[in-house]
Amino acid sequence: MSMTIRSQKRSSEVIRQVWGQLFGIFMRKARESSVLPLEVVARLAGMEVEKWLAIEAGHVPEPEQLDLIAAVLGMSPEEMEVAVHICRDAWVQ
Repeated sequence: MSMTIRSQKRSSEVIRQVWGQLFGIFMRKARESSVLPLEVVARLAGMEVEKWLAIEAGHVPEPEQLDLIAAVLGMSPEEMEVAVHICRDAWVQ
């Protein structure tokens, strides 16, 4: 029984990682489309370059950061909402 629980937990973690990586791809593509340098995007979003790169690699940002990230990338709130909705399982704990 405990193997099943561990397997389910591991499966949930993998699913979360995959959706986080997809969200990161969306953010990288949006950053590249913005034509702003990585360092500028990170600074305007209030984070270090390493933190921004972590998001692009699949680390999901805190929900309260999403509006600022969208604004920095020139995304409308609706566009960010669509990206978050598509990747919603990245935020599931």
